[in-house]
Amino acid sequence: MGENWLRRLRIRRTMGNMTDSPRPDQLRRLVSGVLDTPGELGQGLRGDILDHAVEVAGSGWSDVDLVPALTPFVDRVTTRPRELTGRDFHGMSGFGYTDDAIFEVVLTSALGAGLARLHVGLAAVEEVGGCV
Repeated sequence: MGENWLRRLRIRRTMGNMTDSPRPDQLRRLVSGVLDTPGELGQGLRGDILDHAVEVAGSGWSDVDLVPALTPFVDRVTTRPRELTGRDFHGMSGFGYTDDAIFEVVLTSALGAGLARLHVGLAAVEEVGGCV
């Protein structure tokens, strides 16, 4: 129960003031769809991956503890997706992750990176007095 509360708190922090973003309801539905839909990975793990990706994309580091096998893969998807190779995906398979689970890791990591970049972009627009 405590971990779920902490995950929700992190996700709320992740979403920040997304109510100021264009289409906040669609953003919430997207995040909910990725985190709350049944899948190979548990919802808690997907929430941790999202939080980790948001923090890494935003600051370059994260205090979210992921399974050690996941951290380098999530970091690469989040910060250097162009460098992903078949070797990365085979490595994940070697740790026992199915293709569906790897897809969920990639999708969740990319969403976290995108949310972090959206937040930075909206803050920059607000800083110069523009409107979105």
